Amino acid sequence: KKLERELQKVKRDLDKARDDEKKIEDQDYGPDNVLLTLREACVAKNVSQYTYEVCLFNEVRQKDSRSSRSYRLGRFDSLQYGDGAEKDTLKSIVYKNGDRCPGKAREAIVDLSCGAENLITSVDEPETCVYHFSLLTPAVCGPPDTSSFPHDGEEL
Repeated sequence: KKLERELQKVKRDLDKARDDEKKIEDQDYGPDNVLLTLREACVAKNVSQYTYEVCLFNEVRQKDSRSSRSYRLGRFDSLQYGDGAEKDTLKSIVYKNGDRCPGKAREAIVDLSCGAENLITSVDEPETCVYHFSLLTPAVCGPPDTSSFPHDGEEL
């Protein structure tokens, strides 16, 4: 009996690992999977009485230090890309279906820019229950521009 239970547990763990692997394969992590390394990353910023936490492929939360209440501002929904010539450029991450607030569910947009570390630089609420974040991350910096480096055979 005990051996049977252990075997069932191993089978469940294996099935879960396969499901997790499939989710990773099916998820859009941007061009060349630039955000894959951030799939479990969270970044926080304190603003006044609130702590905002962006977990990139999970959810965005707002925690109130005065009341100890926490609100889900949205769950990961999609990646947004640029238009026209920038159609392959990753611009932002969209989070929808957060906790209810008057009239609708909360939502958040996290704009991505190149930076040396994962860092939330600003948080804004441009309209009620719609939150806008700016996030720096090295993941979207792209390859370094080597056009100004000397080429083979050239003198410095």
